[in-house]
Amino acid sequence: MKLYLINLRRAEDRLALLRERFGAAGLEVTRVEGVDGRLLDQSELDRHISGEGRWGRLTPGEVGCFLSHRACWRALLEDGGRFGAVFEDDVLLGENAGAVLGDTAWIPEDADIVKIETTASRVFLDAEARGAVDGRALHRLRSSHYCAAGYIVSRDCAQRLLSQSEAFCEALDDFLFSGLSPVFKSSRI
Repeated sequence: MKLYLINLRRAEDRLALLRERFGAAGLEVTRVEGVDGRLLDQSELDRHISGEGRWGRLTPGEVGCFLSHRACWRALLEDGGRFGAVFEDDVLLGENAGAVLGDTAWIPEDADIVKIETTASRVFLDAEARGAVDGRALHRLRSSHYCAAGYIVSRDCAQRLLSQSEAFCEALDDFLFSGLSPVFKSSRI
C-alpha cells in the first residue's frame, strides 16, 4: 500500500520530520504537495465552494486542505493500488505504525475507509469487532468523528469521493466522517 503525505511547499521542516518518523517505522511515504488555500484567488475558491455548509462558508485553508486530499485520491487512482493511506503532515504515528501500514491483509474486503487516527472525542462503534491488526480491534464507525490526519482509502472509494466532491461546501473531515454526510452512509470501518 502506498502512503501519501500531504505537505505544503513552505513546510519543509515538517516533511523532513515525518520522513524520519515514517522511516524509523520501516515505511516510505510519497509526498503530495498540499494546496495552500491562502494562495488561491477568489475565483478559484468560488469554483470549488458549492455553497454555505453547516458551519458557514469554507475558509481558504479548508478549501486548500480538501483539494490536497483530492490530490491524494487522484494519486491512488493513477498508481493503481487497491488501497492507499493518506496523512496530513501534522499526524502523530503510533508505536505500531509499521505493522499496521506495512500490510493490507487485515483490511476487511468491504472497507471503503479505515480511520486510523483518533482524537479524545467519544464515538459510537459496532460492538462486534470486524478484525484485528497488531493487537488493535477493528470496529465499524457509527457516529461522526472529526479530523482526517490519517486514514486508509480503497481505490473504489477514492473514485467515488472524487466524483462527489468536484465542488463542496463542508470541510474535509465533515465530508468524510460526519454522520450527516452522504459519503458516510457507505461501508466504513
